[in-house]
Amino acid sequence: KSNYENAIQYVTCLYRNLLEREPDQAGLVAYSNAIANGRMTAADVAVTLIDSQEFVNKNYDDTTYIKKLYLALLQRSPNSSEISYWLDIMAGGVTRRYPLINIVGAAEFAAICNIYMIEQGSVAAIENRDRNYGVTSYVARCYAKILERPADANGLNTWAGKLLDGACGGAEIVKDLIVSAEFTNKHCTNSEFVEIMYNAMLGRSSDPYGKQNWMDQLGEGVSFVYIINGFAGSAEFNNICSSYGIYAGTATVDEARDKNILVTGFVNRQYTKVLERGGDAPGLNNWCNMILSKALSPKNVAYGFVFSKESIDKNRSNDQFVEMLY
Repeated sequence: KSNYENAIQYVTCLYRNLLEREPDQAGLVAYSNAIANGRMTAADVAVTLIDSQEFVNKNYDDTTYIKKLYLALLQRSPNSSEISYWLDIMAGGVTRRYPLINIVGAAEFAAICNIYMIEQGSVAAIENRDRNYGVTSYVARCYAKILERPADANGLNTWAGKLLDGACGGAEIVKDLIVSAEFTNKHCTNSEFVEIMYNAMLGRSSDPYGKQNWMDQLGEGVSFVYIINGFAGSAEFNNICSSYGIYAGTATVDEARDKNILVTGFVNRQYTKVLERGGDAPGLNNWCNMILSKALSPKNVAYGFVFSKESIDKNRSNDQFVEMLY
């Protein structure tokens, strides 16, 4: 048969299986001519019908949608394992366009087009989350384990784009979610935070020794971001990132207290020993920055604490003052 006659059969199959009706004459002729003349590919016509308001208004559920794609494009019904496979994929954060992209790009569809002697074509991803399933599922995983909710479309597209374009590694999205207002408002304790990091970044529960080590580091006055970078350097996290096709990277350090834990520990010690309280983030950052930039020596910093108004207001006796210095 000629390409035009073959195209009529193909377009008719699309109408029957996607729109559940016979094609109107105008549409049938227009699409068939476009395919026969090389103005449209088999994929182009399929996408046009799937994107049409008529198809959208049918409100097919995901299972029915997958069945429609198989019937229209592969001209057979999917088996139960194929349906389950695509449903699991779609639950990972991609849109319905992702299975369409892959089914159109499959060898089986190419064989169908070869039989009809029409050009196969391809379907382009419109959203970043449909460009790479592994990357998208990693982003969705972070949302689920850190914020305990499904990722929103904007978050998926933003982070999938950054990861795919090499703008960041896996650790940076962990940091972004951890410092977000949504996570901050959960008011997690240090212990709860460390446990979340084990689950999110290592894919397992904590071990007692390891967890205590991270708790001790937090006790030195560093922020959660410092701990994220500690986890990011582990072989376990790097292996998880590799399984999703991304690199681990590191989280960007924005605070002075996260640049050198020994300096931070020294400053925090002044708070606990001189002011008898834990250091606050602004104060820790200020004093750490002074030492790291060499604006002040450690001796100058210690002097600043000992003779601060807060320290003087404690009205220590001479004995208490000397004991504090020791």
